[in-house]
Amino acid sequence: MTFSIFGASRGYFDHDGDKVFYWLSKAADNKVPEAIYHLAKLCYIDGDGVKKDFIKAFDLLEKANRMGVEKAKAQIKNVFDYYKRRAQEGYPRELCDLAYIYWKGIATNVDYSRADFYYKKLLTTDNEYLHQDAGRFYLDDKNPQKDYRLGIGILEKIANDNINYIYGELVKLYYEGEKTKFDSDKVKLWLQKIDSSSPISETEYLDSLSNRKIIAD
Repeated sequence: MTFSIFGASRGYFDHDGDKVFYWLSKAADNKVPEAIYHLAKLCYIDGDGVKKDFIKAFDLLEKANRMGVEKAKAQIKNVFDYYKRRAQEGYPRELCDLAYIYWKGIATNVDYSRADFYYKKLLTTDNEYLHQDAGRFYLDDKNPQKDYRLGIGILEKIANDNINYIYGELVKLYYEGEKTKFDSDKVKLWLQKIDSSSPISETEYLDSLSNRKIIAD
């Protein structure tokens, strides 16, 4: 793994982000603590060789912290402070990510109340594409704040704006009839939208759905 760290260092000094990301990823896959930290900091936070992704950075920093990398804790605080500041200013992306962090307990304890707070703020923004996360949050059976009607309503609103990969989720919800009553008309409605861009027939889709082959639990 020394070679991987060396390769990442060469990439950094050569200003070659792709090389940095490649070698740090290889070392991180082999559970090298410093590589995990630097993969988070240089790549997913600073954007060397890969698109910035603070959620992935958080997850990696937490792993590095558990493995004893002292500076990971300070970096986690820095990212949290960034998210809280941006969320307070009403930025949709940060509201969504911060809600998700509390929902899933990434680098912090699971906190459904805080997740609910930030998702509710997110729903007041006009970035409907990000609202889908809130919809899934309110459909989560483990969530004490769950609200099936709200969750389904959010997903239907987004689906009506032609975000087509939501269609399958709605078919599943109305077909199974667990979080809302079975509704054959709604199943048919969303299936027809799927069929307009899919070679799968309604019968094949329903058969696959009942066998859990197309829509995973």
